[in-house]
Amino acid sequence: MGRWLAPSERRGLTAGDRLLLLAVTLTVLLPGTFGVSLFDRDEGWYAQVSREMVQSGDWLMPRYLGEPWLGKPPLLYWCVAASWAVWGMQVWAARLVSVLALAGAVQLMATLAAGFLNRRAALLASISFVTAALPVFIGKLLLTDALLLWWCLAAMVSLWRISTQGATIGRSALFWMCLGLGILSKGPAILVFVGAFGLALLIQNPKSKIQNRAAFWFTSPLCLMVAAPWYVYVAQHAGGTFAQQFLWFEVASRVVGAPHGHTGPPGYYVAISLAGWLPWTVLVPGAVIETWRSRKTDAKLRFLLLWLGLPWLLLELLPSKLPHYILPCYVPLAILLGRMWDVGLERPVTSPQRVALGLWVAVMELVGMAFVAAAILWCAATWSLALGAAGAVLMIGFAFVWRAIREHQLRGMWTRAAGAALVFHLLVGTWLLPSLESHRLSRQIAERANALCGPATEVLVCGYTEPSLFFYLTRTARVLSAAEVAALSDDFANPRLLIVSAGELQNAGLPDVVPGETAVRIDGFNYVKGRAESVWVLYQLGPSTRSNVNTTAPAST
Repeated sequence: MGRWLAPSERRGLTAGDRLLLLAVTLTVLLPGTFGVSLFDRDEGWYAQVSREMVQSGDWLMPRYLGEPWLGKPPLLYWCVAASWAVWGMQVWAARLVSVLALAGAVQLMATLAAGFLNRRAALLASISFVTAALPVFIGKLLLTDALLLWWCLAAMVSLWRISTQGATIGRSALFWMCLGLGILSKGPAILVFVGAFGLALLIQNPKSKIQNRAAFWFTSPLCLMVAAPWYVYVAQHAGGTFAQQFLWFEVASRVVGAPHGHTGPPGYYVAISLAGWLPWTVLVPGAVIETWRSRKTDAKLRFLLLWLGLPWLLLELLPSKLPHYILPCYVPLAILLGRMWDVGLERPVTSPQRVALGLWVAVMELVGMAFVAAAILWCAATWSLALGAAGAVLMIGFAFVWRAIREHQLRGMWTRAAGAALVFHLLVGTWLLPSLESHRLSRQIAERANALCGPATEVLVCGYTEPSLFFYLTRTARVLSAAEVAALSDDFANPRLLIVSAGELQNAGLPDVVPGETAVRIDGFNYVKGRAESVWVLYQLGPSTRSNVNTTAPAST
């Protein structure tokens, strides 16, 4: 990677640069998409809604368990369906949408960084971004955020080119279409980030007069033409679900409250970023401070600070908060980090900078030691060896980073840190995450239920209703309450299979069932609720099963 870090005033990226970024991105993101179950609840929801869309052939009305479900607009489901059409209905194929979206976003981010600064700063910024914890986490999962980031950056690149090169019909049309597709990805969220970018452009360069260019506004109806038809359709056909679930619960209520219970005080995203920017966390404040000090002499730095600060401040003030909301703000922050590296690699290291670099290495060594200590403490766990190996990579990698610092090999320092991060993410994706599968309830429950089900079996679910369970079940399931389970008749024509949590089994007035061929108890950890949970899979619930009870039955997995 050394020759890519040679000083360069070149603005554009070469084909080799693009290939390097793509290789790094895919190396980081693809491990962990294979052989790892869906994470509830968002991944489970999106996968099941996509599956029902494919099976029903209704591409306009998203449904969950047969009912209209408007938690998110449909573009993610359409992309997943397209991936499944090529690769089959696999979890990794669904996650491939996020992987490719984030890979594309990294390329667009590099384009902006190279245009604002130079080629080397763009490479440093992009690789720092894609090896940071939060972007990696979001890029591996079936979420709307990577897709939103792609459309945000596509719109920003178009707007930047309009500002610097002129508002042609093609550039303007592309901007408005990207904005519309972003609204089809995650509702109006794109307006916050692209709006902040556009406002920063106008403040930094008022003479650009984007707002006064005829071609720009002439093509603006394209945004509505792309996004509005679906919203009009569901408003007409989903009854009150569109207003209640989407407009109120998913949009308006998050501005005035925290309907999901996910909230935090101002400063929440700063705290989240302590982990979200690892392994680069310690260096990020220095990048912001350095940019702030230089802002008066460089208008582009003022622009980057505005692009970063405006949406970040808004998100900190909103009551509804989740870690992945802040992802688009990581792009200008990564560009600031890339600029700091680009400038710093050609200067002698000062004493304060040496202290900061030493603190950086010390923090990462402590993180690695914590991983190794946890692996030793829980040495009997299936994941302990993988966790210890990941911690050892950080410890060894940053020992080499420290050696480079002492030898004043600044390019080697950055290369070794990026390499350690790369190997760490490889280990986490290929080893650590798969080693946790034995503790994942939904897939185990579904596999046991699928093995027991026949073609005419009715599947009922009570208590444990995590969305991924329904995706992994091969048959359509019906959700019941404990009272409805208690009222089930023993006289039924077709075989019946009941998936019920141990707690709801007691609430239904039914004692524990003796484990056997048709009654299996599965124990695991429900990470959504943060507790251990036991779930029964009962086949052909009738007199023969109900009479076979024992309140002290041993667990079966």
